[in-house]
Amino acid sequence: MSGKFEIVNMDMKMGSSLKIKGKIADGANGFVINLGQGTDKLNLHFNPRFAESTIVCNSRDGNSWGAEQRDNHMCFSPGSEVKGASCLPDALPPTAAHRDLREQ
Repeated sequence: MSGKFEIVNMDMKMGSSLKIKGKIADGANGFVINLGQGTDKLNLHFNPRFAESTIVCNSRDGNSWGAEQRDNHMCFSPGSEVKGASCLPDALPPTAAHRDLREQ
């Protein structure tokens, strides 16, 4: 069984947070969480891939994907519950505006 859950036009402001909780389908190959302004403007593409035993994170701006960051610490599995949180700081330093938010 596969499913898709999508929230659009969510107006997150500086200082707000987002909590995500769900169950990964049995037999899933992985899942994706995208945070951004649209499909061509992603600040965070979070993609655990079970067959590769890796988590891939990157960003997207227009037709260009950012550099991939891969982590082999797989803490998810098919059939398990997943919880996550993302917080936007109250303010970003001026130089952080163009840096990948995972570096902060």
